[in-house]
Amino acid sequence: MREKLREKCVGIYLVVMILVYPLFFRDDYNDIMHAKRDFYLITGGIFLILMLLLEVEKKKWDEERPWKYFYALLLAEVLSLLFATLGCADHKDVFWGMSGRYLGSAAMIMGIFSVYFIGKYMKWHPILNWALILGSGAVCLLQGLNTLGYDPLSMKEDLTSAYYYTFNSTIGNINFNATFDCLAIPVGMVLYLLCKEKRRKWVYAAWLVVCYFGMIGCLSESVYLGVGVAFLVLFGYALGKKEYLERFFDLVGIFTLAVLVWWGLAQARADIHAFLSRGMAHYMVRRAVLLLGLLAFLLGKWFCKRTQYDDFKRFRKGYVAILAFGFLALVALSVRYNASGAEPTGGLSTYLIFNDQWGSGRGYVWKRSFGLFQEFDVWDKLFGCGMTGFGPLMDATYGTVDTNGVLFIDAHNEYIQMLVTMGIVGAFAYIGTVVY
Repeated sequence: MREKLREKCVGIYLVVMILVYPLFFRDDYNDIMHAKRDFYLITGGIFLILMLLLEVEKKKWDEERPWKYFYALLLAEVLSLLFATLGCADHKDVFWGMSGRYLGSAAMIMGIFSVYFIGKYMKWHPILNWALILGSGAVCLLQGLNTLGYDPLSMKEDLTSAYYYTFNSTIGNINFNATFDCLAIPVGMVLYLLCKEKRRKWVYAAWLVVCYFGMIGCLSESVYLGVGVAFLVLFGYALGKKEYLERFFDLVGIFTLAVLVWWGLAQARADIHAFLSRGMAHYMVRRAVLLLGLLAFLLGKWFCKRTQYDDFKRFRKGYVAILAFGFLALVALSVRYNASGAEPTGGLSTYLIFNDQWGSGRGYVWKRSFGLFQEFDVWDKLFGCGMTGFGPLMDATYGTVDTNGVLFIDAHNEYIQMLVTMGIVGAFAYIGTVVY
């Protein structure tokens, strides 16, 4: 009985976090960070209280050995957060997350325990699929509509023109939108690749068109990296079965359709054409990409129909070797660029030359983040400066604003952020749980 209740609690919590949380906002963008934090603390708190009550009659520890290691990493994260909080002057701010990214130790600890309970009791149900489709589909649709100048929720009324494209959908900052897309879209791609039911495949296809549409309208370059890696990984997986390979080329066609929509809009509206001329969208929404995408889709489908092979596993090693060679070639080119002291001249050099302007100012904050860490004493090196400590330290040491006037309250890199705020112990545990 209690086992069923635990599974239902986990299922309801996942539906709320997948469907409701992404769409929840309060007072437009003026209060969106507070709104998201408060929603998470309340719903996460209720969930954990219920789960702990149901865990009262705990059975003996009977987990398999690999899971014991995973739970040990979670425990290391919790201890690191608590030690970091105790080592800070403003315990209340660090624990509740009342400044910076509004992500405090309380929210992180809730997340850690949520991962523990979800890992133990989650049972996949079709309702979770629909929650993901409706939640992420609505967010991605809003991303595209907002970029086109439509604001159905009237969230941008108080934004100045300088910040109009900095915030998008009900997620908020475009960097958070990019993170959301990099989590949701690859899941949708996997669901389509593994789907055997024709009707459900059409549903997934329509959903992915909307997701790709929102992704392109997100005005973030990092989202292309995340989804691009998903395409590369899924192609390697699809080589294991002909039907998977055929569906992979369907995904190429679906993405090409989304590019076609934006290309058509760019031809019809000069403001959209100007918008898409910036960043990675400048390279993606082009006639050449459309033709390449269409050609890859048609040739791929034709090949799958004509080939006599049921799988192509024999080609996986070669594919991995090509990817490794390409990666090493880019690294070597980057090292050569940076060693020569060359300045970015556009194109590939913009992404390979690491300086303060790299990645919209990320080069600036990444270098100085490691500088902060080097100045820590032994305690802070082990357990960090606390979840909200990055911004004040950055301000006191370097100033939170770089030469372009960009305000930095975090490292703009999750792993560097964890290293500075949770120390070596917390960062190692965090990365360990991600790898698991």
